[in-house]
Amino acid sequence: MNSLDDILGGGIDDGLDDFIIDDDGAGYLEPNKNGKRGSEHLDPIVHGPKRPAYGMTMWSPEIHEPFQPGSTPWKGKRRYLCLNLIGFVWTVDQDTHHTVTVEFYDRDSYRDFHLPDPYLYDKACLNESGTLFSCQPKDENPAMIFYRPHETWATRVDWRTSLPKGEEIVSIALSESYIVVCTSRGYVRVFTLFGVPFRVYRQKHTPFVACASWRDYIFVMGNGAVGADGKTQLTYSIENVKRDETLQCSDVVALPPDGEAKSVFFSSNGVCSLPAIGDYGLRVTDCDANRIR
Repeated sequence: MNSLDDILGGGIDDGLDDFIIDDDGAGYLEPNKNGKRGSEHLDPIVHGPKRPAYGMTMWSPEIHEPFQPGSTPWKGKRRYLCLNLIGFVWTVDQDTHHTVTVEFYDRDSYRDFHLPDPYLYDKACLNESGTLFSCQPKDENPAMIFYRPHETWATRVDWRTSLPKGEEIVSIALSESYIVVCTSRGYVRVFTLFGVPFRVYRQKHTPFVACASWRDYIFVMGNGAVGADGKTQLTYSIENVKRDETLQCSDVVALPPDGEAKSVFFSSNGVCSLPAIGDYGLRVTDCDANRIR
């Protein structure tokens, strides 16, 4: 019987040696050490991002940045720490330290003063009773507040107190009765005008945005729930710290569309107002329409 090679007129592999022609010099015919064609001519495989680990978040909401009512950003080496109807506090960067100046509109009742600032105060409050300063932690030094009563016929007693390590000061407020300090750890710390800690508690909605104070009442504003647009809703609470009474808790701030809060303050009759800027220009919202007594 004739073999298949005899019927077909030759071996099966005859004439197939040059079946693959390396006509572009890409190395198709160059075997590797295993006698197989290499893969150096192939494009590298680019892997996409790995699947995020469980619990990791690839998206974060847009929060409202904190601000200190009555302050301005740096312009050169000068900025206002506080500006209201009583007077203004401004600081100058002297490279190695700062210098702080407090000036009053009614110079018959108050005396201006100037002091060197090695602590680099970044926030201040001013009222008829005194001036409040605060600074952030630096190196091994914790955050600190400094209260300086206005000079009267009696002996002036100023004081400083430090916050626990790891806490930064977000906003401060000063009234005729209390000092309020909102920190980065979510704590609201209330002091008397003599530096005695009066109350400390955690706020429900953080991070904080701003705070204000009037007599025994404090107003605290923070970032609340995230809306459909990816932005947090601003919420506020009003409390009477002396009576440990909550008047309003976690209410939503009525901002205009794409609005941004710029300040917060109590009026002389106890109405808390919140100026905001949005698509419709400047709007002043009363967070509590009823007067606080």
